[in-house]
Amino acid sequence: MGEVWAKRGNRISLVEHKGNYFIVPRLLVTANGGTCLRPWVLDRLLSMSQLKKDSDDALSVTYHPGFACNLTCSYCYQVDSSGLRPQNKRDKAITTEQMARFLAGYARDMGKSEFSVTYLGGEPLLYIKDILDFHRCLTKFMPVNGSFLVTNGVLVNEENIKYLKIIDCYTIQITIDGAEDVHNMYRKTKSGWGSYRKIIDSILLLLQEGFYVSIRVNVTSVSINSIESLLDDLYINIGHPNNMSIYFALIDNTNMYHDSIKESNEYIDKYVNAYRVAVKKGFKISRPGHSGYCSTCRTPRSELGYQPEGVVLTSSGKLYSCWDSAGQQSMEVGNVIDGYNPAAYEKSWVQCGYLDCNKLSQREAINSVILMLKDEFNMIL
Repeated sequence: MGEVWAKRGNRISLVEHKGNYFIVPRLLVTANGGTCLRPWVLDRLLSMSQLKKDSDDALSVTYHPGFACNLTCSYCYQVDSSGLRPQNKRDKAITTEQMARFLAGYARDMGKSEFSVTYLGGEPLLYIKDILDFHRCLTKFMPVNGSFLVTNGVLVNEENIKYLKIIDCYTIQITIDGAEDVHNMYRKTKSGWGSYRKIIDSILLLLQEGFYVSIRVNVTSVSINSIESLLDDLYINIGHPNNMSIYFALIDNTNMYHDSIKESNEYIDKYVNAYRVAVKKGFKISRPGHSGYCSTCRTPRSELGYQPEGVVLTSSGKLYSCWDSAGQQSMEVGNVIDGYNPAAYEKSWVQCGYLDCNKLSQREAINSVILMLKDEFNMIL
């Protein structure tokens, strides 16, 4: 894959280099996606962008308290080819306090002075007491400045909201899979019931309680045709609250799901149009969440001083390179007692995003969205 992506818009052009975006005059990019910018200019822009990123004082921590889930989503990336979820056997010899001590030491080694924590599952609200304990132990060693919960929304209730407030976790991501009929086809409870209406109720409850809700709309070749109907229903039921935003996420192929149509130009055009329609309907949007250059799971390069800028761990005390591999058998790259194990990198280091040559359509789709938003709406995300 070429390092530089460029595309000309109607008013301006966009250049993406290693996950960094630069707006340039329209004619600096050719009609076929070439750029007149010299390599040293791009490198200089990249180094300036990196300085801004390196100024963050918080170590990004992703914590999986467990992998059990109350839904049976057909495309779940955590389900293996046998239909089984990851097993997360807790090591009684490793305490939550030992995890916190390791994280604090790693943060200091990286020049960080606080934590930013994302809680994932499975469904993390099944493990709310574990999350409370983890947060309590972290704050013994270093402040937690920002907590983020990724949930399917079904278990949101007043009791769990009370616990989330205790740990100052006021940013919640909830996933919807298209209009109600499409969503309920993908995201069923274990008893086979659709979850759409319960999730809408959960979003309303969180908004009323002062939480910020990020709605992730999963996009497949089926759900993409129902986006406008979904947005109309969200407006009717929720409106345009200031503490809610929407983004659209392209679904990767997994062990249990494959969607070949997503490689087509027509699919990419529909994806870009989903953002266009959302803006025109008055929704606050956030940029596509997937990235080709994740700073947490970029491959460690000791000779270049590259180390993971975030830590992914499970309640067993095992370390993983990425959300995508967390909990999978023999995919750990260390543990909180011994630290990272470089000998495991070649076999077990997984990197998310579109660096994989089989995902180049994702790069085209995401970058085309960012260009459209700036070119047509003068938005910078």
